[in-house]
Formats: sequence, C-alpha cells, structure tokens
Amino acid sequence: NVLFLGTFTGSFDFSAVFGAADVLGRKNVPVKFIFCGNGAKEIEIKKKCSARENCIFAGWVDTEKIQAILELSDVGLAPYIDSQNFIKNVPNKLPEYMSGGLVVASNLSQGEIPLLLSKGGCGFVYSGDPSILAEKLANLHCNRARLNSMKKASLEVFFANYQSSKIYG
Repeated sequence: NVLFLGTFTGSFDFSAVFGAADVLGRKNVPVKFIFCGNGAKEIEIKKKCSARENCIFAGWVDTEKIQAILELSDVGLAPYIDSQNFIKNVPNKLPEYMSGGLVVASNLSQGEIPLLLSKGGCGFVYSGDPSILAEKLANLHCNRARLNSMKKASLEVFFANYQSSKIYG
C-alpha cells in the first residue's frame, strides 16, 4: 500500500503518482494508492481516484485512523513541488511517515530530502517520472526483504533524528 496523508494543496504534484498508478494497473501489479486528506485539490484527487481501480480516496481521517492506515501501508508519498522551501528543508510529512516505518518516495531530486533518503536507506527519489515511480514500487512489491529492510531503516532514522525527545531535548 502506498499512502499520501495530508492536505491536497498546490504544494504537491500528483501527476507522476497517478501516472505510476496507471502503469502499475496496466501491468496488474497489486499496488494500492491510498489518499487521505482534504483541501483545495480534494475534488480533483477524488475524481482521479474514482477513475482508477488501484486508487482509494479515503478523505479526511482522524488520529486513530491515521495510526491504523500507517500500519497498513508500506510507502509514504512526498510529491512536493520543486520549490526552494522543500529543497532546503525536511517537511514534517517525512518524519510522520518514518514514525510509522514507511519507505518514503519523493519526487525531489535535489536538496535535503533526497540526501536524507539516500543516507538513511529509507526511501527513494523518482524525479517526477511516473515510470521510475512505478518501477521502484513494483520492485519493492517483488522484493519484500528489501521493502522490510527499508521500512526498518525508516524507523531507525525517525528514532535517531525526529523523535520528540531528540528534537525538544
């Protein structure tokens, strides 16, 4: 399961995500994309999900459901737009996914996010290319040992860097 959890705004570019969903759907790779949230682009995202069998629009979810969805998911989507704010920082979406042990998939190929994912071994970059995203997700689906290793690394990066006792200490 591939999860987006957040607010549907202009800060995110979902075009490659839906492109990858199409590629995986045509190849019958059993990967599900789950979209949780609301916001200005909610109607657009809901419409795109309804046109694809491998996409689920769950809408806004509360804290209890967030925990359950994190536990049921393998990969967290961080499809940030290419802006200096996201290139120079690590947005809160990444630690949120890491706290649930999710592999992080980002479209940003430069800056802090790809550096963190590469160094931590807890995610990958697809550079806004739907075929790269589809290939990486298909490979993780076929290689459960690699997926589990990356999920474990994600938790390790979270506990080493983003746990509240580390940040607020």
